[in-house]
Amino acid sequence: MRTLSLFLGLLINAIYVLSGTVYKVSGISSGSHLNIRSGPSTGNGIVGKLQNGELIFATSTTNGWAKFYKGYVSMQYLTGASSSGKVTTTANLNFRDGPGTNHSRLTTLSKGTSVNYYGRDPFTNSWAVTDKGYASSSYLSGSGGSSGGSSGGSSGGNKSAALKKAEAAADYAKSKAHPKSTGWCAKYVANALQNAGFSFTRQGSACFYHTKGILKGMGFTNISKPGSLRKGDIAVHGCNGAHPHGHIQIYNGGKWYSDFAQNSVNVYRSNSPPVYYYRVQN
Repeated sequence: MRTLSLFLGLLINAIYVLSGTVYKVSGISSGSHLNIRSGPSTGNGIVGKLQNGELIFATSTTNGWAKFYKGYVSMQYLTGASSSGKVTTTANLNFRDGPGTNHSRLTTLSKGTSVNYYGRDPFTNSWAVTDKGYASSSYLSGSGGSSGGSSGGSSGGNKSAALKKAEAAADYAKSKAHPKSTGWCAKYVANALQNAGFSFTRQGSACFYHTKGILKGMGFTNISKPGSLRKGDIAVHGCNGAHPHGHIQIYNGGKWYSDFAQNSVNVYRSNSPPVYYYRVQN
């Protein structure tokens, strides 16, 4: 009887893993987001949000709704994600239904096993989304895991080329920032982006990087105000009568930078224009 129970448990676990599918959010209008709900209908409460390009590992689907560790999202705005490459486990590794050891284990794979890597979890950046579930990127190596088998979960191997450039631009902006504003935010952020390898036409006003679609042309996605910031995020303040050129700044992981360092995204004392956020999706 004990052997039968063990067999049934393993069978259920295998079916659970096979039911998992990696999806990417797509089709959300610019500046909007996909609501995460507590149940599979619009009548259920909103518990979070996702942006275009972000990934989920869905453990089940119900009447056009996909369930993942945060809740339910409409499959109308999901497409099957494409793997960005293979990664290999550097130790015997648990794969879970969410990004953290508090989530249920789906399966355990032995050291040296290859799995398909899709990207990072949008809420817990040190965990990878794979075809077997969520796993700590500290124990993955290869095109999507920690470079060279390093134990650092945020090491460069997990990042797309565009994200690496965005982070490099943030570092450059920090290195060139003045103690106080010089009035040349657009120039300094453009210098940082071009130094990191982005190609674009420089603009005379900061707000044009939003209104003329310059950042989108570089591969950035216009997102709603994020719950948590990431290194390489860019904020563009619109133009208005009080601030005819707007403002642009890039986030370095601790502060915002342009021609000077800013502790907050808010830079104006009055007549503040709307702020538009941009992010490179991994």
